[in-house]
Amino acid sequence: LLGALVVASIALALFGTRKVVKWPFVAVIGGIVFAELGAYIVIRLLVHGFETCFYTSKARRLRNMMQKETRYSEWLKLGHQLDRLKGLDKWKRDSSSDSRYNWSLIRSLAQQMRTYRVKEEPLKLLQVFSQCTRKNLGGIWNERIFSVSYTGHTKDAIHAFVEEVEKSMQWLAGCSKYMSDDLLAHTVKFMSRVQKAYGETGLFLSGGSSNGNYHWGIVKALLD
Repeated sequence: LLGALVVASIALALFGTRKVVKWPFVAVIGGIVFAELGAYIVIRLLVHGFETCFYTSKARRLRNMMQKETRYSEWLKLGHQLDRLKGLDKWKRDSSSDSRYNWSLIRSLAQQMRTYRVKEEPLKLLQVFSQCTRKNLGGIWNERIFSVSYTGHTKDAIHAFVEEVEKSMQWLAGCSKYMSDDLLAHTVKFMSRVQKAYGETGLFLSGGSSNGNYHWGIVKALLD
């Protein structure tokens, strides 16, 4: 150890710190980069091998067609076919098969909203709405449950909940002219609070250069 320190001290004195330290530093950084590149190549080969061994020819054909499709409506149809082929439609229908969201809460709230809307009880409906204004209610914004299927569609219970919220909101807006002054004031105040809680939706596309191609694709899909 002492000899190594002496040699290092002499090398630093003769050649300078920069020249002595530069190449070992470059070697370490280069080794890390090549190791990550090698790991990426190995993982991609494993994924390709898995898909080749376990994907049916029809599933591979549908995936290739989805990758080449430029129209969102057609891409969505292919995705639904692939979901049915892989059995993901059963996963969508089974509300309790995923613990990443509170399925019992979501289903209960949707049922309560539907009941009070059918019975035309706006005050009780507003009381249920007060529980639905929290962001990521019951974990329904968990991005992982939107990445299971090939279309991005998640549990039917979540879609049913969102649809019932929309229907109930529209029903409240339609029956506002029949409300008493106190109930109407309460409803308007509640809706204002909801608007502040959710804010306004915006699209922010960051990055430039080649990322612009992805940005145009996103905009095109939204317009479609």
